[in-house]
Amino acid sequence: MPVGFWFMCLSVFCSAFGPILVRESPLGASATAFWRLAFMILPALLLARQTSPKTDGRKRWLAPMPPGDIALSLLAGALYAADLVLWNGAVLRTTVMEASVLVMLYPLLVALIGVWVLRQQAGWRLWLGCATCFTGIVVMSLHRGLPSGTVGNSESTGNLMAISAAFFYAGSFLITAHLSRRHASLTVTFWQGLGAALGALPLGLAENRFLPVDLHGWLYMLGYSALTLAAMLALVRSLKTLSAALAAILAYGLPLLASLFAAVLFHELPTTGSVIGGGVIIFGLALATRDKPQPAKPQIAAIAQRTAGEPSMGSSPKTVTGL
Repeated sequence: MPVGFWFMCLSVFCSAFGPILVRESPLGASATAFWRLAFMILPALLLARQTSPKTDGRKRWLAPMPPGDIALSLLAGALYAADLVLWNGAVLRTTVMEASVLVMLYPLLVALIGVWVLRQQAGWRLWLGCATCFTGIVVMSLHRGLPSGTVGNSESTGNLMAISAAFFYAGSFLITAHLSRRHASLTVTFWQGLGAALGALPLGLAENRFLPVDLHGWLYMLGYSALTLAAMLALVRSLKTLSAALAAILAYGLPLLASLFAAVLFHELPTTGSVIGGGVIIFGLALATRDKPQPAKPQIAAIAQRTAGEPSMGSSPKTVTGL
């Protein structure tokens, strides 16, 4: 296997701890999203400076970007913040497996936007994948486990929040896919991370548990941010040598790992209907992302290629999604 394979495995492994860390977080769902993002801003800035070209013998902190593109990056960050807040809330309301599987619908949403908005020509795999995913969602929604409101129980509200999170991340993904083709990826990542932190801040302040009350709480959030950064760096490294198709297949292992961690740490065993529905959805995603739609315009081709290769635990096409 190429070295990118092992870096992708490391990225998926780190991201799979996301639902566990959200469950155990000493803060509310929105506050957890904010501090996870806020602690990443300075490292992202330092990395952007390290890779930026020299001007007059000096390194710039950030590569220059037009104000309009900076505004787009901040908007992508705000959408990413909404994705994280919704997904964190879903983890607290439904099972880890269902929250992790449903948010992985975002590659399918990006592909559909490419068809309906960008006028791409879709093949049969995309439409069959759509139907398969919808079938899996229906199967997953037919069962109930523990009483409503119990943490770790399958709940329609939590499932709906996870699906909504996928929509927000799909929007963020399309914007960053566009910007990353024009600017340095780490520069885009910094501005998007700043926009995400600012977007999550008002929601975090509205919660009762916004500030960690002790050293353990601060170290917890710092460690969560460091794990997210490690997943991001591993993903960036993996995509240098790994094909988009193989990256997509490995990314679909994230719900499986997250479910295993939940079973070991929380004794959260998914029901038969949940397992069947999740398997059907993952199969539908794998089928849909194997489709190769023909873009209506040549400059759109990169978006279709990126759709198959990015997991949901990150903030740009070369960062982790909201896990």
